[in-house]
Amino acid sequence: MIFSHWLGSRIPLSGYMIVRNVVRQGYPYLEAIRSVLPWCGEFLVQDGFSTDETWEGLQLLRERHPKIIRLFREKWEGSTHGGQVLAEMSNRLRRKCRGRYCLNLQANEVVPEAAAREMAQLPGLHPEADLFKLPFLTFMGPRLAWMLQYRTRLFRNDPNIVSLGDAYDVGVAPPKKGRRRKVYCGKQVELSEPIRRYRGLYPANFLRKMEGRLELFQAEHARYFTAKELAYGRKMLELLRPGSDAPQVFWERMRVYLEDLMWRDNENGMRPEEDTVRPMLGFLSEAFPPMEHLSDKWEYDFAESCRMIRQR
Repeated sequence: MIFSHWLGSRIPLSGYMIVRNVVRQGYPYLEAIRSVLPWCGEFLVQDGFSTDETWEGLQLLRERHPKIIRLFREKWEGSTHGGQVLAEMSNRLRRKCRGRYCLNLQANEVVPEAAAREMAQLPGLHPEADLFKLPFLTFMGPRLAWMLQYRTRLFRNDPNIVSLGDAYDVGVAPPKKGRRRKVYCGKQVELSEPIRRYRGLYPANFLRKMEGRLELFQAEHARYFTAKELAYGRKMLELLRPGSDAPQVFWERMRVYLEDLMWRDNENGMRPEEDTVRPMLGFLSEAFPPMEHLSDKWEYDFAESCRMIRQR
């Protein structure tokens, strides 16, 4: 196993992901998992009893990588206020990881090959660090780069390090009453390329994702802006013609919403979160190579993802 000489473990790195109905939402979850498989001793996926084709895709991936992929199914339980159920289920799955270090990857995050190699080397290069904050570049569609953020997702497999909030990040859990807080070392790192995080890839699936967020998130602020963005997206999709208009036109119009219209005509003094409203970085000339087979489509082509797995 790579890097086992310095970790002293047969499984130096455990990757893990939770999913539920991600095919319906257009998440490239199979591509995300495959992007890090060469550098993981195991990759765990917990499915929340999906009712779409999500589980079938996972089974196909396990057939091709039976020694690495470990699958679980569990009903999602936990608070839906602020999406805390996502952190709860992520933490349950993390407790099954056997590696010395863990990588929490979400279903819409694809890691460039060079970046994945660099991530796997980080614990050996920085043995003093317990948590690594990694760069994530968020996209709307395959080429509209939105914003660069840093998220703590690679960390030492320590029970005190847990997913927080809506599993956006991991951090140190508050100490139990009467116990002193242990000091952990965190490190922000740069990679040759940031991890690609796709907030939406396909217009039709993106709107279904926003519908799901309305069901999952119960906090008033989150629900208000989700409903507003969903209404605008539906209106834009009605004005476009999938047979003749390119999907990029939809993302151009969503750019207008996120950079400007999101601020306007909000009720009761509601204001969007500061870190979600900022000028976008702009369109890239080409799609990310590992995602070319799924780019510029109105709806997620699940069959094409499966075909790529069978070919390799």
